Amino acid sequence: MTRRHPERTEQAEIVKRQLSAEDAAALAQRKPKFTEPCNGCGFCCASSVCEVGLKLHGNTQAPCQLMRWREGRFFCGAIDIADEMGVIEGFALRVKLAIGFGCDSETDEEWDVREAAKI
Repeated sequence: MTRRHPERTEQAEIVKRQLSAEDAAALAQRKPKFTEPCNGCGFCCASSVCEVGLKLHGNTQAPCQLMRWREGRFFCGAIDIADEMGVIEGFALRVKLAIGFGCDSETDEEWDVREAAKI
């Protein structure tokens, strides 16, 4: 059951509409570096729909419909599903979502730097 939270912020409003280039840039500025601890900025879910989101909602565009705002940060609504699953299934879903592994979303600039380092 999804609850409505009275909190409304600039970031929460982004979820309600298709992201503009300015919105994406604003989220990217708040985003931690790739692999650093998650700060709940929402860049990952706002910029693309992951495999879990596609499986649950079909072929849809960003921002992901599972993106939720709670306690001052964004998080994946699939966490609520994971909490209702068995221990092993819930753990597997959390691993699939990279929960607890740090920021798993790269900006174009981060990707370019990582790819250039491979050369």
